[in-house]
Amino acid sequence: ARAGYDVSLVERESVLGGMLNKLHKLYPKTPPYRDLEDTGLDARITEVESNPKIKVHTGTEIEKTAGAPGMYDVTLKNGETFKVGAIVQATGFKPYDAVRLEHLGYGKFPDVITNLQMEEIARNGKIARPSDGKEARSVAFIQCAGQRDSEHLPYCSSICCMTSLKQALYVTQQNADAEVYIFYRDMRTPGQYEDFYKRVQEEPGVFMAKGDVQSVSADGGKLTVSVHDSLLGDDIAVEVDLVVLATGLVSNSRP
Repeated sequence: ARAGYDVSLVERESVLGGMLNKLHKLYPKTPPYRDLEDTGLDARITEVESNPKIKVHTGTEIEKTAGAPGMYDVTLKNGETFKVGAIVQATGFKPYDAVRLEHLGYGKFPDVITNLQMEEIARNGKIARPSDGKEARSVAFIQCAGQRDSEHLPYCSSICCMTSLKQALYVTQQNADAEVYIFYRDMRTPGQYEDFYKRVQEEPGVFMAKGDVQSVSADGGKLTVSVHDSLLGDDIAVEVDLVVLATGLVSNSRP
C-alpha cells in the first residue's frame, strides 16, 4: 500500500493480528537488545484499517482463485469477489500438540503448560499455577519439547529459545526472588540476539543447564524435572511449581 498498490487483506479470524494477539511481550528487536518490547499490534491494526488503499476482509477465507498470473479472480467464502495481480500467502502456524509428549506430563499434570499458554497467563498479570492459582515461585523451561526429534518435529522452530529467555524475564520481573531453570540442548540466539541471551544470564535467579530431560513427575504439590546434564555427565532433578514446554511451530499448510 505504501508503494501505491491496492491491497485486499483476507483474515479468517474476526480480528486482525493472528497469533500476535496471544502474546504478552516481544523479545527485543532493536539495540541494545536488553529490554522486552510491546507488540505494537493495536497501532499496526489501526494503521492498516485506516489506509484507504487496503481493503480488509475478516471472518472469511479464499474459496477459489481463477485466471492467470497478473490477472487473478478471487472468490471469498462470504461471496465477495475481486481481481488482483499477485497473491501472498501468509501461512501462519499452530503449536505442536503437547499431549503427544507423555513423558513431559502435559495433559497429566495441570501445572505443565506450553509456551503459548505461558503468554496467556502473563497477559493476565500474574504468573500463577493453573492447579490452584498460587504464584509460581519456581519455573522450569524445557527446550525442544517435541522438536529435533524424528518421532515428533524433526526441525528446530528457531524462536523457542528466545521465547523462553523472554518468559524467564516475565517470572523474575514479577518476583525478584523467583527461581527459573532453562534446560536446553543448544541455546540458539542468532546474530545480535546473543546480547539478549547475555542479558538474561545476568538475572541471579535464572539457571541454565545443557541436558536432556528424562521425565516430569508430581509429588506433594510440586513437579520434579529429571534431567541428564550432558556437560557434567550427571543426572539431576529440580522441584518447581510450574513447567513450561517450548513446543514447536507447525505450519498451517500441514494437516
